[in-house]
Amino acid sequence: MHSRVNCPLRARVQMHITFALALLLSSLQEAPPLNTFRGLPSDLYGIQAPDFRARSIDGLEYRLASLRGRYVLLDFWGVGCAPCRDAMPALEAMHQDYKDRGLVILGIDIGEDRRTVETFLKKTPASYPIVVDTAMDVAKLFHVSVVPTFILIDPDGKIVDGRVGFVKTGPDSDANIGETELREMLRRLPGNDLGK
Repeated sequence: MHSRVNCPLRARVQMHITFALALLLSSLQEAPPLNTFRGLPSDLYGIQAPDFRARSIDGLEYRLASLRGRYVLLDFWGVGCAPCRDAMPALEAMHQDYKDRGLVILGIDIGEDRRTVETFLKKTPASYPIVVDTAMDVAKLFHVSVVPTFILIDPDGKIVDGRVGFVKTGPDSDANIGETELREMLRRLPGNDLGK
């Protein structure tokens, strides 16, 4: 007797396979060219960000709608992704610089179990909130299929910028290109105190 995989399960399996391949490819990256830093699809710019609820590693619940009035930088990442791990010190520095100026950084680990994330964070702590999106529900809302993906949301709840990928250094430089690009997203925002 043959059993058929139902469509929702098949779609979930395919999404997990796609995520695993993206993690594998990102971990093989050595010194990608600068143009790997690219924006999100143009149809996402200016739309109202979908609301979601997610529980952080420390047990607090975060709801995107409750963060209205502040800029929110979503960091979709994974423990098994080398560029994601490279981005963490930059995000930590930005969190320290901007947390009192209206920016919330929310790390969203996608597709991994809570224990994996907790074990990683014991060795590499982050002081900004980290939530676990094991079923990839939040990632689906934002059409995220590659990590790291960064999505910047304005105080009105609209998506105003984003990046896919993170390049730590250039081939002939010690400069942190990725952090520079993320900070540049903040500097381009009109009428805010973030990029100063």
